[in-house]
Amino acid sequence: MVPLDSPVNIVFSEWVDHNSFESSYSISPSVGEIALKWHGKRVELKHNEPFNESTTYVLNLGTILKDLHNNPLPAARTFCFSTGTIIDSGYIQGKVFIEKHIAPNKEVWAFKLDEQGEFNLGEQPDYVTWSGQDGSFEFSFLPIDSFRIMAVDDMNGDGLINVGIENVGIPPYDVNSGSPPPLLNIMLGFQDTVKTELLHAESPDNQKVALKFSRTIDITSLEKTDIRFIDMPGGILYSKPYFTDDEFRIIEFAFQQPISPEEHRISISNVLDLYGNPVETDTIVFTTSSNNDTILPKIKEMIPANNSRHVMLNHNIRIVLTEAIRNGTFTLNDSLGNKVEGTIKQDTPNEIIYIPEYQLEEAMYYSWRIQDFTDYAGNQLKDTTFHKFKTLDSDTFGTLIGKIMSKFYPLDIEVINVQTKQSYDYELIDSVLSMESFPGQYNLFLYYDRDENGRLSVGKWQPFEHSELFWVISDTIYIRSRWETEIYFNLGEE
Repeated sequence: MVPLDSPVNIVFSEWVDHNSFESSYSISPSVGEIALKWHGKRVELKHNEPFNESTTYVLNLGTILKDLHNNPLPAARTFCFSTGTIIDSGYIQGKVFIEKHIAPNKEVWAFKLDEQGEFNLGEQPDYVTWSGQDGSFEFSFLPIDSFRIMAVDDMNGDGLINVGIENVGIPPYDVNSGSPPPLLNIMLGFQDTVKTELLHAESPDNQKVALKFSRTIDITSLEKTDIRFIDMPGGILYSKPYFTDDEFRIIEFAFQQPISPEEHRISISNVLDLYGNPVETDTIVFTTSSNNDTILPKIKEMIPANNSRHVMLNHNIRIVLTEAIRNGTFTLNDSLGNKVEGTIKQDTPNEIIYIPEYQLEEAMYYSWRIQDFTDYAGNQLKDTTFHKFKTLDSDTFGTLIGKIMSKFYPLDIEVINVQTKQSYDYELIDSVLSMESFPGQYNLFLYYDRDENGRLSVGKWQPFEHSELFWVISDTIYIRSRWETEIYFNLGEE
């Protein structure tokens, strides 16, 4: 049982860099300001506040600590002592990542939650540790309680989370130190808080209006966007909103008939930027152009690209155009002249997706073209030539099969080539995995797309929102041509 006024002494096996020590140790719970006094390889930590009675204290040393030859501590170290007769036994462990890679030497903070499952945003953490060289962290000797674990780049060392300045890692769930999950994964991300504004509205011709925003808009938020044209003549119909620029900052609408050249008002709400920040509800005035639309629509992007090879057999054909189009045909033929039947889908007015009725043949050349599509002013699509691609040859591919067990489906999977960093996307509907891939060495990145925005959402600090569940399988998976590689993973999430 440690006396309440006893200093803490640490003895190292060799001389250490004093400056690195000052930023690599923590005592939890806090004991106020600490004065350091060095005696060769020993350092004395004198606290200005007495220890609490019957309390377990934890001393953590992070891998930022270095010796005089600049060699870091190989792994974070944890020590404990108690001012009572009992040592707390709670623990939480996990890993910190940034941009899908391990994040070493990051501070990890544990906040004890109150009965409502909250904590004071302005308070310093109750416990502090660091991620090791492999990104892993562990809190040991915790009281049995509920905690929220955060990772942070504490660049100014103030022990506070500075949103919009420092990278913050928000957990997918809170944990109890008496029954923690096997491993808590946390992804560091930038909590952007800069306000996105609607800059202006303009009318390039008498059948279009474009809204320009100061920053990138979340594509998926367009489905819930409420955009209304005020004092517009009754009966005027217009398209769904669509993007016209590569930065996704310009939203355009196409009217089914010319609009008189006069002032109109447009109101917007429920628009989110890329970081999930709402664009303030706004009303803006624009004047409809007196010019007729005489510009022909063009193909802006096509997937697969023209003359592509190794196209997957279940691949849809996606075409993005410069403006909204309608009323046309899509023709897909194989190299033998056989027509491939399918359906045309338009998720957005300036996009065409052709979905073949059946799986394409392997090692086959295909050609496609679109005809008779026009914009809303009747201008016909300029590009009606044939575009080509070739499907994969199964002899050059391997197959990844097996099971990935989870409580949550569907899962989005990125199969990442270790050497080239090229990745392939796959949606896992249930536990059974079966996908074809180029030969090579791969890692897997998986996440549960809770908000269905097509990417991992790393959560929000204010208002607080947990991140989405994700997993990084760093074990190298070897895929060989004409071979089946079988895997089995149990994600064991909360």
